[in-house]
Amino acid sequence: MKHFIYLLCSGIILFSSCKSSYRYTEIKPKEVSEVSIENVEFTKDSYENIEIKTAFIGFAADYMIYQVELYNNSDQDISITYRDVDIEYADGFTLNARHKYQFIEQLKDEKQSVKTTKKANTFANILIGGLGIVSIFTGGGNGVDGALYAIETTAYVAEDHRNFNLIEGSIEDEIKYIEDWVLHEDLIPAGEQLSSDIIFPIAESDYDFDIVFELAGGEYRIPYSSIIREGRR
Repeated sequence: MKHFIYLLCSGIILFSSCKSSYRYTEIKPKEVSEVSIENVEFTKDSYENIEIKTAFIGFAADYMIYQVELYNNSDQDISITYRDVDIEYADGFTLNARHKYQFIEQLKDEKQSVKTTKKANTFANILIGGLGIVSIFTGGGNGVDGALYAIETTAYVAEDHRNFNLIEGSIEDEIKYIEDWVLHEDLIPAGEQLSSDIIFPIAESDYDFDIVFELAGGEYRIPYSSIIREGRR
């Protein structure tokens, strides 16, 4: 239910009328080579046999997304897996890229949990709404109050379904994105390129870091800055 809690918290923040402070992590490459039309900052590093272009794309609910473009300028194929890419912070802490298929299984379990909760909530809400309607015809309680209560409960059931459908949809979209775009293992033929995303667990840190690639027997480090800032909404 992490996504439900995430969406709930986002909604509370969005609709709150009070000003509140929040902390966020600003991540950007130490040297920006180009900026896309979506305002994404890329860094590009060229070596003898390979060119590496990377960008921090943003945070999802519980992971960070980096876009990677690798250009194989050698005459040999280059293999790469998610295990060949790490984040190493200046304090020595290391983050490993996520195994996409294990993560997809977690998301599927989460989706099933959402469905189970939706069934339980819907049954309970219909039961409560039914009691409100029954009270009108049995003469129990105030008929007008009972009718209004039943109408309000029906609206709540509809809203409840919409919220859960949004959550289920977002999980489906997330699974599809990870299946299609996130790196697991691949081969970059000689003279060709690979474009993929790599996901890491979220780490809130003020320490700068390197994205480290272990490719074709070499180590390549791409420096990034990481700053925790405070904003107000």
